[in-house]
Amino acid sequence: MKINGLTIRTNDLEKSKVFYRDYLGMVIESEFSPFEGTHIVILTAENAMSIELLFNVRANIKADNSGVSFGMHSSKYEQLLQTAREENIVTDGPRILGGRFECFFITDPNGVGIQVTREISEKM
Repeated sequence: MKINGLTIRTNDLEKSKVFYRDYLGMVIESEFSPFEGTHIVILTAENAMSIELLFNVRANIKADNSGVSFGMHSSKYEQLLQTAREENIVTDGPRILGGRFECFFITDPNGVGIQVTREISEKM
């Protein structure tokens, strides 16, 4: 099995696009409205995994992504960590895992937890 993407429900599509595009560096592949009141943005990571941001204007309840999290490995670890500290979105770390990885944790604008990692040998 190969998992190629995940969907994140959002109440603020623009803020979410800025986070995933500008902060994490994902590329917007497409934006469309399959029907009135629903907007979808597909973003792709370097390894071709995609994130679908889903916004529905008719939703009466706040999008709840609590409990959802994913991990990502980034060659821009230091830059992401510095920006996360400046934006005050670091929820934990940095810390060493298993003597092999360094990581920190952040939360996106929708409540999704993200673990950002790098191999310790990349620390130079």
